[in-house]
Amino acid sequence: MNNGKNSGGAIIGIGIAALMIVSSTLGYKFITAVSPKVDETFNSTLKDTFGIEVTRDVKENPEEDGKGTDTSDVETGDDVAGEGPDSYQKIVSNKPYTYKSQNTRTYTGTTIHTTETYLYNSEGKVLDRFYNEDDLSLPISMNVDASEAIVLKDKTLYYIDADLNIRIITENVEGAGMCYEGGYFYYTTLSESYMRAVYIYDVAAGSATKVAETNLNHVAISPDGQTVAYFNYITEKELYTCKIGGEPKLVYSGLRTTPITVSNDGDTVYFESIDENDGIYCYNRGQSIKISREYAYNAFFDRDCKQILFEEPGKVKYYKAGDTVALPLFDSSYMEYNVCNAKKQRTDMSLGHYIIDTDSFSDVLVIYDYENYFALKGDTPVLFPIASSKDGMHAIAPTIGENGPVCYYEKDSILYRADYDGTYMVETAITEEGKFLYDKVVSDSGDEVWFKVYSDPAIYYCKKGQDPVKVADGLSDKLFNFKWNPQDGKCYYIKEGKLYSVYDSVDTIESYDIDIKEFGYPHYNEKVICIVDTSGKEFVLLSGELYPYN
Repeated sequence: MNNGKNSGGAIIGIGIAALMIVSSTLGYKFITAVSPKVDETFNSTLKDTFGIEVTRDVKENPEEDGKGTDTSDVETGDDVAGEGPDSYQKIVSNKPYTYKSQNTRTYTGTTIHTTETYLYNSEGKVLDRFYNEDDLSLPISMNVDASEAIVLKDKTLYYIDADLNIRIITENVEGAGMCYEGGYFYYTTLSESYMRAVYIYDVAAGSATKVAETNLNHVAISPDGQTVAYFNYITEKELYTCKIGGEPKLVYSGLRTTPITVSNDGDTVYFESIDENDGIYCYNRGQSIKISREYAYNAFFDRDCKQILFEEPGKVKYYKAGDTVALPLFDSSYMEYNVCNAKKQRTDMSLGHYIIDTDSFSDVLVIYDYENYFALKGDTPVLFPIASSKDGMHAIAPTIGENGPVCYYEKDSILYRADYDGTYMVETAITEEGKFLYDKVVSDSGDEVWFKVYSDPAIYYCKKGQDPVKVADGLSDKLFNFKWNPQDGKCYYIKEGKLYSVYDSVDTIESYDIDIKEFGYPHYNEKVICIVDTSGKEFVLLSGELYPYN
C-alpha cells in the first residue's frame, strides 16, 4: 500500500542531493514550492538523523482557497475499501500477522470509574456527591490509568484522586481536560475581554501557569501535559500551540478550528474545522493536510498522537502523520467500535474521541456494523473479517485476546469459539449439536464465557481450553437473565425474583437480599449491572449496594 512514504534510503539520498544542488542555484523556496514532498523528506531526515530542524513559514493561504492541502477525496489502490464488506473477502490479507500486547502501563493501584453521575473506585468506595436525577452523565476527564480525575460541575473545577478524595481547584471555569499521563490538566476561565485564559495546572506543585488565551472552551493538551493547542481569533482565525514557559507557535490560519490532540513535541496537531469547510486536518512539521470531508463521528489516536483511525459519514479511514492521504478502510453507514484489553483516555469531556495505549490499532480494535465483524491486521491496518451474520452466525461476541481476535457465536445450534491462528480464524465447538444456545455473556479478555441452553435451567461456565461446567441452576427461560460484571468478574443472574452471582463453580455462588424483576440497560454502553425492581424503578449495583439509576 502506498502511504506517501519513500521506500528506501537511496531515494531519500537522491532527493536530498538533488535538493542541495538545485537549491544552490534556484533557491530553497523554489524547490519547496515545486516539490513539497522533497522538502518534507529533507526536513524530516535532517531532524531525525542530525537533530537539525528547518522551520518553514506557515503560510496563511497554503493553497488558493486558503484551506491547506485537501486530500480528503483521494482514493488509493486496490488493497483498500470497496463498496461494503464483500470487497474485503477478496482483498483481505491472508498474510500472517502477530498480534502484540499493547499494555505499556505500569500502574497497578486503585482506579476510578464512573456510571451516570456516580464515581466509584476499584476498592469498593462509591461517591454520590455529584448525583443529580436529571443528569445522565458526569462532565469528567481522567488520565489513561484512571488514577486521577477532574470534574467540572456548575463552573467549579474539582480534582479527585484514586481514593475519591476531592479538592476544589478553582471556580468560574469554562472548560477543562486531564492529560493522558496524568499529573497535569488544563482549564480555561472567562476574562473581562470575553477571551478565555488557558492555564496548565501542576497537581504535584498545586499551582497553575497561564500559557495562552483562546476564544473557545476546548483546548487540546499533550499526553505529557506540557503543551496545549488552542484557537485564537482577534484579527485572524488562527490555531496555535504553546509549551509551558514557551512562546506561542502558529500552526494554521484561515479557518475557525477546534484542536483534538497535540503531540508532546508539538510537531503534530489534529484539528477539526468548524467553519464553512468542515473536516479533519493534520498539521505535521510545518505542513497541514485535510484528511476528511466532514467532521468525525468517532476518532481514535495512538499513544503518541501521531496516528488516527476515524469515521466520517459513510467511511472509516486511517492516517499517520506525514502520509500524503488517509487510507479508506470501509464504506458503511453506521459502525461501532470496541477497544479491547487496552487502556484508553477520552480526549474531551464532550467529544467521542479517545487516545489508546497502543502504537498499532490492529492490536486493540474490533469494528462492526451489526452484521459484519472485523479485526485489523498490520501496522498499516487492513480489515480482517472475523464473523458475519450472513454466514449463519448469531449472538456474535468478538474481542481481541492475548494472541489476537477471539469470537463467540452460535451457528447451526452449536456455540463456537473462534481463535486467530496467525493467519485465519479457527472455530472450536463448545456445546454439542442440538443444544441450542439461549443466552451468553463473555468476559472482556475473551477467555471466559457463561451460557445457557434451551430447556435447561442451568448456567454453564467455560474457560479457554477447558470443558464447560455447570455452575448454577434453577433459572427460568427468560432472555437476558444474567449479566457479566467487570467490577468483580462474576456472572450475575436472577432466580425466583432474587439476585445471585457466580464465578467458575457452584461453590462461588452468592445471594443478595435484593428483589429484582429484570436487568435494565446501562447508558452509553457502560459495563455495570443495572436492575429493575418489582416496582419498575431502576438501580445500578455498585459494590453490592443499589443506587438510583435514571
